[in-house]
Amino acid sequence: MRQKYPFTAEHLKQVEHYLEKWKAKLDLTSWRTSVKQGRHSAIGLVERIDYEGKLFRLVLGRDAGETITDHFLEQLVVHELLHIAIYPVKVMVLAEKELMGEHIHSAEHGLINILEVLLCPPKESNGPNA
Repeated sequence: MRQKYPFTAEHLKQVEHYLEKWKAKLDLTSWRTSVKQGRHSAIGLVERIDYEGKLFRLVLGRDAGETITDHFLEQLVVHELLHIAIYPVKVMVLAEKELMGEHIHSAEHGLINILEVLLCPPKESNGPNA
């Protein structure tokens, strides 16, 4: 049986801290956010997104799938905030190119994964935030 890595109340507090830190770095301070524990299998996801009202909730899954470190939590927050930050670009691309949803979703995640590593490198790295 696979080992479980559940999120704790302390992890939720750390996620809230990282949300505020990264909302400032990504110019998303006007967005209202909340964090809650969910029952889904995804590690984290944003739900109840209201782009006009600038509101969303970050929901943590049942299990992180790996040891939960500060870096892991920060990277999770960066990943989910990048979904919000690049949404206007996604809308423009969809309107301009009329791409199929799955193709743009795949391209979006490719960009997010690259940005995630650049913005939030592992602590032993010599990246821009090390």
